[in-house]
Amino acid sequence: MKKDENYYLNLNWTYEIEREDDYFILRVKELPGICTDGATIEEAMVGIREAIAAAVEMYQKFNEPVPEPIAG
Repeated sequence: MKKDENYYLNLNWTYEIEREDDYFILRVKELPGICTDGATIEEAMVGIREAIAAAVEMYQKFNEPVPEPIAG
């Protein structure tokens, strides 16, 4: 079974949220280098979903395994 973008977007990712001045910065712990920011948490969440989708696309393009959250 090939896992598609929706599969990955619906995983239970672990986020680090940091407040800096008037922005929220979100990072995905399981995907190094994947982060975004927004004026609100909601805005940042839209951006992080786009970043996760782009990361998944790159992993798949280069036939690399996509890291997944560890169930716990």
